[in-house]
Amino acid sequence: MQLENAKRTALTCLSYQQRQLLFAGLKNEVNRSFCMLDPQAQRRWATSAQKLTEILEFFERVPHDAEGCSMVKAVELACEFTIQAIPSEYEDATVTIH
Repeated sequence: MQLENAKRTALTCLSYQQRQLLFAGLKNEVNRSFCMLDPQAQRRWATSAQKLTEILEFFERVPHDAEGCSMVKAVELACEFTIQAIPSEYEDATVTIH
């Protein structure tokens, strides 16, 4: 719980515009990672990438927590997606979302 609060505090210390830029950058990274996949992997990851992009777009427009939507969770999911989709770029990563 303390770690979750620390993450939330770190995000809320950013200005509104900084949070918008953070989520725009994460969205771009998810899209970049998805485009690096081969066609078979793209089919496997398409639904996850689309849903995650929608979440990141929401927080890009409205960069604060909403009911059922956590900025911290969105950041974690974006990082985990990129790590899992393109593991060769993140050899030391061991986090999984499944």
